[in-house]
Amino acid sequence: MCAKGPHMRIAALAIVSCTALASLAGLSALSGCSSAQDATSAGDGEDITRDTKKDDVWIYNGLLPHLTSVHITASIAGSTARVTGYAPADWDGTLPFYAQSSQDDQGTLITVVYPIATAAIGTKNPDGSPVANRPGTYPNLIVTPFKTEGSPSEWGGFPYMEYNHVHEDAFHGPISYPVAEQWQLRRGPVSHGCSRMQGEHAVELANLIGINMLENHSASERVTVNLTVDLITGYDKTPDGKYVDVDYPITGTWARPPSAQSTVWPTWNANDYPQVVCPLKTGRALDEKHCQYEPASKLSDIVTVAEAQASQPGSSGDDDSTSDAGADAAN
Repeated sequence: MCAKGPHMRIAALAIVSCTALASLAGLSALSGCSSAQDATSAGDGEDITRDTKKDDVWIYNGLLPHLTSVHITASIAGSTARVTGYAPADWDGTLPFYAQSSQDDQGTLITVVYPIATAAIGTKNPDGSPVANRPGTYPNLIVTPFKTEGSPSEWGGFPYMEYNHVHEDAFHGPISYPVAEQWQLRRGPVSHGCSRMQGEHAVELANLIGINMLENHSASERVTVNLTVDLITGYDKTPDGKYVDVDYPITGTWARPPSAQSTVWPTWNANDYPQVVCPLKTGRALDEKHCQYEPASKLSDIVTVAEAQASQPGSSGDDDSTSDAGADAAN
């Protein structure tokens, strides 16, 4: 099950990825990409308790639309979640640099890849049972758009998207070590069975699967979304036969897929793009401009940020691994 522990309001959502300055050209692998190190632990357990204000409702002001026929492939070996689905027939928007589109007989297929955490095999749950991944195919998500329990919440207010309804395994926020008031995902085998995500990525995923993230959701809301989640043991592969990787640092000593046979997808973070996902601000209209009270992007526009290095060759970035291999105490 997803073990629970104290969790604070997340003051900031992510660490900086060097991909924000790299090209998406053909989604080729990236080279020379040194990533930030995971934070070191202040002791056993992954959560550090703070007296902070109540949880936030999170608002999505990004570029991606609601998708139909959504399929999520979550890889245990690769710690990736590849999301595919079709844009609305009348959608004429612009994709952000980290997404890819293609055309087929059903329309415009959009693909995004996110880093995730998976189960820390060899550790135990609080009840003494062994921690386990539970690969399989799941037919829906039960979504809590505003996940909060206690004050402050252990979930940070981020969406909780449950696919295994027996063990309560879900895609949810990072529950991780803070650095200068920032919480970040520790990517790798560190959870109790859930698929952890960056907080801003969980908000965007909720939007992709059709949840209105321009709404002041209550903690009691539950929405069932019919789609397919495939939790696989091996590395994920795209239809062209390439392994799936994502430009985000790894925790521990697990191995990325072979670099020469991989596509390393760019990712994004809310420190660089604070107007994409933000806490709901009372008094502001709940529209596509809601997050404009936040600072402007630290980097270039989210659509054009990658163009300067469009011809850069790539590798899988194997040097991104970190030395902290400690298993987390909660999901």
